Amino acid sequence: MRCYQNLQRQHRSVVKKHQASVQRIKKLSSKISTLKLRQEGKGREAEKDDRSSRLVAPLKEKNDAATSTNDEMQKTNQRLKLHLQELVSQHDLDTLRLALQEEKLKKILKFHNEYKARHVALKEELHFLEIERNRLEEYKEEVSDLREQNMFLEEKVQELILQGVVNDQEGED
Repeated sequence: MRCYQNLQRQHRSVVKKHQASVQRIKKLSSKISTLKLRQEGKGREAEKDDRSSRLVAPLKEKNDAATSTNDEMQKTNQRLKLHLQELVSQHDLDTLRLALQEEKLKKILKFHNEYKARHVALKEELHFLEIERNRLEEYKEEVSDLREQNMFLEEKVQELILQGVVNDQEGED
């Protein structure tokens, strides 16, 4: 039973880790999609800026700023992708652990049910044997009573036989 409880605790722990990983994956996916949208937005803004920069400021200054921002976003995007891959592999590992623990739990439950059925059968057999033992005790008492009665009757028969022999001898005399 302790083994079963330990496996249940481990199972709950893995499930919690799995749920946390799923939540992290969702958060990172949303961050990645947000970064992609920002990147696309920056690209569009850069196009607008290019048009306006021709009119307002030199092209190089804004282009350098957009490139550095774009590089930072790409690095962040790569970092998030790596983290997402790590979480996905952790998720797969947790899923595998869950499957293995479920198999163990099924085996334990199978053994538990087998032992439970065996326990019930043995309990019924014990009850039957107790009834038989009680019957045998009653039969022993009956046999003991019958032996006592038999001995009493044998003694009476012997007395009668002895009286008959004595009476026969008296009649012969």
